[in-house]
Amino acid sequence: MVIVEFSTGIDPVVAKQRVSDAVDKSRSDLPSDLQREPQVQDINFSEFPIMYVNIYGDIEPYILKEYADELKDRIEGMREITRVDIVGAPEREFQIDVDLYKMNAAGISFMQIENAVSAENINISGGEIVLGHYRRNLRLISQFKNVDEIKNIKIKTDGGVYIALKDIADVKDDFKEQLNFARLNGKSVIALNIIKKSGENLINAADKINVIVKEFENQRLPKGIKIEITGDMSKFTRTSLADLVNSVIIGFILVVLVLMFFLGVRDSIFVGLSVPIASFIAFAVMPGLDFSFNMVVTFAFLLALGIIVDDAIVVIENTHRLHIKMGLRLDKLQCRELEKYLLLLFRVL
Repeated sequence: MVIVEFSTGIDPVVAKQRVSDAVDKSRSDLPSDLQREPQVQDINFSEFPIMYVNIYGDIEPYILKEYADELKDRIEGMREITRVDIVGAPEREFQIDVDLYKMNAAGISFMQIENAVSAENINISGGEIVLGHYRRNLRLISQFKNVDEIKNIKIKTDGGVYIALKDIADVKDDFKEQLNFARLNGKSVIALNIIKKSGENLINAADKINVIVKEFENQRLPKGIKIEITGDMSKFTRTSLADLVNSVIIGFILVVLVLMFFLGVRDSIFVGLSVPIASFIAFAVMPGLDFSFNMVVTFAFLLALGIIVDDAIVVIENTHRLHIKMGLRLDKLQCRELEKYLLLLFRVL
């Protein structure tokens, strides 16, 4: 695996195309007996799961998968979710083990068996039907539900005689070879990897998923089947948001305490109030500007709070010096100067 990183000024589409071109040019230098060709893929962080829902219990695997599929459909119905990937679930498979000697004796080929099975296992459109002001699509579903239906398929031999598939083959209801596995605390589980849409609120999505899982566990699951949620990314987001709020509160307290020794109690409180006021305005305006909290926005927010405190100190100190320390009567020029400082403070806030 070769990982290529680009600077922020590069278009991802162009970058991927250039990497693909470089891989194609180096194809002649690669071994000729590769099992598959080199693949170029871009990593999209929005495709990483935000949560893993693990289902496990002492029950048949295919029954457990039915519950997992039902829960998957419910979660995918949320507008915040792109898709849900199932890992560790067995895939049901009907296996037809043909007896070669019996097949040759009956004069039947593999192609005839394949065509007969395909003809009986179909799902086709049946047209439309008009019901009042609505049109309904009709589908003819004729899919196998059990082994007996497959066993009783009739196949026409070269001699014009029909024989049942069970006379020349052994049909079993089994599972495909499992290629992916999921484990939790040493137990095999079926994991639902939940992927959120880009730009949607992570905390709201996590809350809705938890509600759906709780309702599903209480109303649909029998005893012995449990659901456990792991890898919940919303916990880190909640922690970061709580730390941000704590930083605002602690910043207000520390600014007031430190500036009390230099500017006095009244002026230090005025400076300290710039922190919560600016935070409140930012929280109110950000949703309207289509901004969401992430690492970059959080860092910029904290940096801006520090700048606001500095500007507030400058304004308060100059106001304090003009009005109290110097005891001067303000003329027009000084009023304009004070007005500039106040406008600067309001713009920053």
